[in-house]
Amino acid sequence: MLNYCWVLFLLVIPAFAVCQKAEKAHQLGLEGIALVDKGLYSDGIKLLAKARNLNPAEFDYPFEIGRAYMLARKSVKAEKFLFPLQYHKSVTPEFYVLL
Repeated sequence: MLNYCWVLFLLVIPAFAVCQKAEKAHQLGLEGIALVDKGLYSDGIKLLAKARNLNPAEFDYPFEIGRAYMLARKSVKAEKFLFPLQYHKSVTPEFYVLL
């Protein structure tokens, strides 16, 4: 019985940590997008980069970083983030418009 408790404990703790990271990344992403929409591109990009580092499998964070660079008229940096996303499973038509 004690072994089952340890196994359950070892499975629950990592799942809880992953959920917290995803929630923190989501919050940072929302704040970053809000800053980009206000025209504060460098501050928004910093927050979006932190969100991407917390949840690297998410499609939206590098997409929003690329969009922010496009709005800041830095197309070479935007391409660095957008080009690899064309093979992502979550690609939408608006991505190709931006690319």
